Amino acid sequence: YLPSGFWPGSQVNSNYLSASSKASFDMQLYELDLGLKLAYAFNNGLEANLAVGPSLSLADMESSSYSVLRNPAGTALDSRRARDNDLEYIFGAYVSCGASYWFDERFGLSLDLRYDEAFNHADTQLADLNLDSWSGLLKFLCRF
Repeated sequence: YLPSGFWPGSQVNSNYLSASSKASFDMQLYELDLGLKLAYAFNNGLEANLAVGPSLSLADMESSSYSVLRNPAGTALDSRRARDNDLEYIFGAYVSCGASYWFDERFGLSLDLRYDEAFNHADTQLADLNLDSWSGLLKFLCRF
């Protein structure tokens, strides 16, 4: 039992009791995308593209928490530890659109926007993560 208003990673002290806790979450996310891309090149060096397809994500997660309640002498009255490791496969879909502009035959600049929709959440007993996301990518392009 922890006092109300107590958040993981914080510490509460009073004249009678002190409480502290620590929580951590670590995840490695690997993603495989398959899809179709439609691109059109204009005459002035501008290119536009649209891509859509399914995705498969592998989430390797580890979460842990620790909390302790101590009396004024520093003796632990209650301590709790929890740890969970989980490996999940999550199916989803993505859509991406972008444009690139070639300054000359060798150098260009590209901007891509992408939305990913995951059909499930990645979760452990101690954490729940929604993988739906927006992302953007700005690239400097060079042809060899």
